[in-house]
Amino acid sequence: YQHFIIRTLSNELTSIPSLGRKQFTEMGFVAGMTFLEFCQHLKTVDLNYDPHLKPQYNSFVSHGSGLGLMLQLEHIEQLWPEVVLGLDLPCTTDVVRFNEADYDPWPDDSPEAGIIEKLYAADYKMWNEAREAFPTVHHEAPQG
Repeated sequence: YQHFIIRTLSNELTSIPSLGRKQFTEMGFVAGMTFLEFCQHLKTVDLNYDPHLKPQYNSFVSHGSGLGLMLQLEHIEQLWPEVVLGLDLPCTTDVVRFNEADYDPWPDDSPEAGIIEKLYAADYKMWNEAREAFPTVHHEAPQG
């Protein structure tokens, strides 16, 4: 929502090409729609049509990866170091954010949160399983 509706579709004067802009307009998303309108429209489209909307669970299964460790991108700065240290991976724990948005989280009991939790129920299940694997991982409703 932040990237495609607020920063891309709502700013038609930008000269920065945006992967997915055409697909979002083809799916019926429009500049200026509220986040609730965006969430309600999500219920009417094929989430698998665009990789930005596709549930992570579906991506794992469709690529033959089976069920694996899935983490919320919104919490990558906190989660990635825990995964690296928890699995003793030979890589950096630093995370660079190139496309970060600045917005307030919505309440867990909001209509938007309810819609997102239903549409991405399999993702939530996997995120909860990841949290069990890494008990220090903090979980909140997604904001993207």
